[in-house]
Amino acid sequence: MCRDSEGNILANLRASTMFDNDLTHRVKRIYEAIGNLEERDLGSLKAYHVKTEKFVFLHQDFSGGQSNEHLANAAHSLIYNINNLYDHLRRFARYNGMDESMVKQVFRETSELRVLRDLSNSDKHGYDGRPGHSGIAPRLGYVHRIMKLTTGSQVGSWVTMRLGPEGIPVKSGPGSAKAIITADILDKDGRTIGSLNDIADRALAAWEQLLKSLRVG
Repeated sequence: MCRDSEGNILANLRASTMFDNDLTHRVKRIYEAIGNLEERDLGSLKAYHVKTEKFVFLHQDFSGGQSNEHLANAAHSLIYNINNLYDHLRRFARYNGMDESMVKQVFRETSELRVLRDLSNSDKHGYDGRPGHSGIAPRLGYVHRIMKLTTGSQVGSWVTMRLGPEGIPVKSGPGSAKAIITADILDKDGRTIGSLNDIADRALAAWEQLLKSLRVG
């Protein structure tokens, strides 16, 4: 997810001549929600295992023992927080003498923001299959955790992962490893249109670019 802009955005909000505490709070909540989707402590991801006299069975789903409901709540928290920034950005622009139609334009031109708006509304009111703002009636598929391995930026960087005796992931190499909460986003016919992480990433990038245009980023 996009976290590189967090420091600059928050610093410029604090320096704004018409500092908006509520918008700063909302931005912080978004990055907190992003952090809640990630688990970098691999030691907390112990596998479920069954041991008998004949065999040992390990099942590693990277959930770390967290329930499906816990994972789903974390996913919906990110959806809500990115979506709800819309009204707060309009308020910030209006109170600082800026053109709030810029916020509406970014929303209209960013399909990912419209998808998240529909997902938020569906969770609030129930899924009804209507096209919504995105025109594709999106719905959230099964929410789960996956392991994401990423090499570093330096030439020759590498990363591997294996499971230890208790099913705990063990990383090797200079790259990074983290478990992330994700889900497929489906259209009304069940076709996958993208992953929650990718769509939320692009939606947040659109808000970050707007914040820069509003002289915040």
